[in-house]
Amino acid sequence: AVPTYVVLNATKPREAQVGIGYETDKGVRVVGKIENNLVNRNGYQAGLSIAASKSDQQVEITGSYPYKHPLNDKLIGSIGYEHKSVDDINNALAIDSLNASISRNIKKDTGWNRLYSIRYRYDELNNNFNSTDIIKLPPPFNNTDSKYSQQALLVGYALNKTVSDNVLNPTQGYSQHYSVEAGAKGLLTDTNIVILQAGLKGLYSFGGDNKHQVLGRADLGYIYSDSFYDVPYKLRFFAGGDQSLRGYATDSQSPEQSGYLLGGRALATGSLEYNYEFRSGFRGALFADVGNAYDFEGDYGNKTKVGIGTGIRWASPIGLVRLDVA
Repeated sequence: AVPTYVVLNATKPREAQVGIGYETDKGVRVVGKIENNLVNRNGYQAGLSIAASKSDQQVEITGSYPYKHPLNDKLIGSIGYEHKSVDDINNALAIDSLNASISRNIKKDTGWNRLYSIRYRYDELNNNFNSTDIIKLPPPFNNTDSKYSQQALLVGYALNKTVSDNVLNPTQGYSQHYSVEAGAKGLLTDTNIVILQAGLKGLYSFGGDNKHQVLGRADLGYIYSDSFYDVPYKLRFFAGGDQSLRGYATDSQSPEQSGYLLGGRALATGSLEYNYEFRSGFRGALFADVGNAYDFEGDYGNKTKVGIGTGIRWASPIGLVRLDVA
């Protein structure tokens, strides 16, 4: 007989996260999140997150409840508010958005996680144009009302899978995601719409002590609609920014007319990056990003853009810290 003692320690019921970033076109960007992982003994959880930059401010409240499995099957609800100033038109357009969603997130042993969702968004566009030729501008900028709204109720299904050798600082791994969302005109939606999206990321390290590293990324999207100009502006595709085309301002690339970004019905972006570890925990990076948001069916197609740059990566105890110039 061997005396055995088992001691169980509960994790802290509350946790907080904070992050900070900087982009030359957006300035300082701050995010924060507070979560209560033990609202009660039935497994309810709740959280509050905020994000702010000079042109974007967001706040969101979330709640979750275990459904058929305490960890791998959860019902999640959220409601949030966002304010955005569209920089490309001198802040003449401000968008206030209300977002609400209910989803079921199922984690599978195969690694293929499923997400069933219903989400609703209501956008109020505040138009401050002073042009006397406003009716000649492209939609949605040609509305003569100082305020007008767009809305969409979307039912969605998504698959995603992530494989890596380390959660915080992986050296090998890949992730992929696929999603489809659909809405019907008249059901709290301005037009019949289907949104398809897919993405793939990969990471491979080689050489002595894995000093060499190659990263790749590809993102695709397409919007089917009876009337693309009735698709809410915030649901259309835009490219640019540190998660898309580095070297271009965030959401600054899409088809345009008369200098106004229309948003694209299609999205295709990709990236290839090489990292070299010159010191333990530090890597130098060279990268190239390519792609854009497009309108293949309209008269306002735009060119594929390329951004190149360099940067430094630090494998910190809290995860990867990046500094890029593109």
